[in-house]
Amino acid sequence: MLKNKKKMIIIIVSIAVLLIAIITIIAIIINKSKNKTENNSGEEITIDTEKLEIEFNEPFLNEETEYVKIRTQLEKSELGKYDVTVYIPEIISERETAKQINTEMYMLIAKVINEAVNVDKYSKYEVEYTSFTNNDILSIIIRFTIKEEDNPRRIIIKTYNYNLETDEKVELSDIIDTNQGNEIETSIMKKIEEENKLSEKTIEQGYSAFIRDTTSDIYKIENANEFFIGKDGILYIVYAYGNQEYTDVVDLILYAL
Repeated sequence: MLKNKKKMIIIIVSIAVLLIAIITIIAIIINKSKNKTENNSGEEITIDTEKLEIEFNEPFLNEETEYVKIRTQLEKSELGKYDVTVYIPEIISERETAKQINTEMYMLIAKVINEAVNVDKYSKYEVEYTSFTNNDILSIIIRFTIKEEDNPRRIIIKTYNYNLETDEKVELSDIIDTNQGNEIETSIMKKIEEENKLSEKTIEQGYSAFIRDTTSDIYKIENANEFFIGKDGILYIVYAYGNQEYTDVVDLILYAL
């Protein structure tokens, strides 16, 4: 009887130890899963927005990399007519979509430069680029800085995102899911409203400032056409109003993927 009782106690203790071990393992798995989710969430990673915006507004380096080279470098001027400095990038690939993007970039830049040398008033055009590679995604950012005599300075920004592995253009919907899209759209509207408040204060002080149309469909996430993935997997959504108007105002929305 005593022997059976002792055996029963051993069994109970063994079961208790096993249960504790199972509970501990489950807790570790849950904790790891939670940490992974937090680390992948844009809200959990602190972004130094001011620093990144300053860096973006600095001159691009026009660097050649493993995946991008300079196709054309041009410096051309005619006294009293124009000054043009151009760097045209090219994806180093003979694959079909890469060649298509290369053609698009070249034709776009050629069109803008042709306009520069054919205007009647003095114009200064600068075209520069930078690029980033994150996993299989190559992002190329081209910036046009244009000053035509009495017109305001104009900044045009075009972005190209290319999957090195699949030879496909990368859309924003390939990078973010619906929840992330909703978060980003909220960030967009917050940024636009904040910038408008600053512009309104500037106008009240007697200066001119750019006012954004908060009702415009351009701020819907599905219409965000200019974007790229920069350093450390930071997604940049770019609103360069000079793409349509004579202005150098650019808004950046940053999100940690």
